[in-house]
Amino acid sequence: MSFLQNDEFMELGKVKIDIEDKLVPKGGEITALPAQGKSPEWILEEMAKMDKELGTHTDWRQGKISGAVYHGGDDLSKVLLAAFERYAVSNSLHPDVFPSIREMEAEIVAMCLRMYNNPDGATRVTSGGTESIVMAIKAYRDWARDVKGITEPEMIGPVTAHAAFDNGAAYMSMRYPSIPWRTTRTRAACAEPCSAINFPDGNQDDIVALGGLAARYNIGLHVDCCLGSFIAPFLEQAGLADGENGRYKLMPFDFRVRWVTSISQDTHKYGFAPKVPIRHSTLNGPGALIAEPWAAMQYMGYDPPLTAATSVTSSPVRNNITTSIPELYVLGSPPASVVAFGSQDKSVNV
Repeated sequence: MSFLQNDEFMELGKVKIDIEDKLVPKGGEITALPAQGKSPEWILEEMAKMDKELGTHTDWRQGKISGAVYHGGDDLSKVLLAAFERYAVSNSLHPDVFPSIREMEAEIVAMCLRMYNNPDGATRVTSGGTESIVMAIKAYRDWARDVKGITEPEMIGPVTAHAAFDNGAAYMSMRYPSIPWRTTRTRAACAEPCSAINFPDGNQDDIVALGGLAARYNIGLHVDCCLGSFIAPFLEQAGLADGENGRYKLMPFDFRVRWVTSISQDTHKYGFAPKVPIRHSTLNGPGALIAEPWAAMQYMGYDPPLTAATSVTSSPVRNNITTSIPELYVLGSPPASVVAFGSQDKSVNV
């Protein structure tokens, strides 16, 4: 092993330790329920104290952070808080007690299905992107067992698929070899995941071609559109789907593509709702988490996502990366809101 490789491994080790230090929960001062309940004033003061002592140097309100926060403005925050307060104790498992929650969920579903060009389809609200994907995997596993007679179904997907597919396959006891895309398939395959756009570098899988493969082998095709969400569906309407200078073209990805059988999507990514994605689910949860995205979608309407798609995707960032720093290059041809870059010069360490 060369000295350079040793240095690289040491640097990667330091990065891993730093990430673990930030993400792994540490023991706090409070380790048991308080003997007496605290006052609302104490609770708010303690929250402010933790924000100050444990906070980072990053102020997301100044727009200096990438991806983690999708903020629709202070006025929308007030609307969301009011919606949460109104339905804080509601439970969507009891539509007879909280019928408005079921109505709001039906309207969220209808709006999102129309956005992805399947107004006659069916779906449900889930608690997060991982659950959305896990529930899709469960549906494919059960279908493979019940309809195709496959006792040990498996998925085959690309290495760029979100880690939630690995988790879902593990939860459902399915084999899931992550490979570069190829045309071979096993007899036990029941589904293949793809992305529009993917998490690592913002590129898009060739979903039309994958739809052809799925049709040929009679397996499901799930499109993970959680990162594309309220950007990708609006690029065509914004006149940006064709990209520029032969690059950054958005290929077909929604239910108009033959054999796309399911899609997962987040209402918080430029829909500015709280983090509640859309996909099939047999589970139910707090009604407030349905009321908030419903309120956000009603408040924001059509124009803000369209404006976001235009301003984010038509920005000169992709071209500026290479023109301002010639040593850098953009990975692939990212069509939407995520751009990854690398260095062609070893002296430029990115």
